[in-house]
Amino acid sequence: MEEFAPDTFGLLNAADYDATQDPGTTAQTVDFIYDLMEGSGRALELASGTGRITLPLAARGIEVTGIEGSQDMVDIMRAKPGGADIP
Repeated sequence: MEEFAPDTFGLLNAADYDATQDPGTTAQTVDFIYDLMEGSGRALELASGTGRITLPLAARGIEVTGIEGSQDMVDIMRAKPGGADIP
């Protein structure tokens, strides 16, 4: 594991993450979290990646803060609509 750094996952996966990591359950996941939060509140998403869950929740009015170790993943999220607004 000596060769694995906080940004390794992003370096290896950021470019095609959205295309390969949506198993068709993103909408259901966002719905579940939103319903669990009763449509309001604040959320902290660990390993927020390219914003696949973060951005749809924020678009629904949930105040989301993301934590991500890969700047490459964050850069992709920031380039999406609403991505620049996620702390």
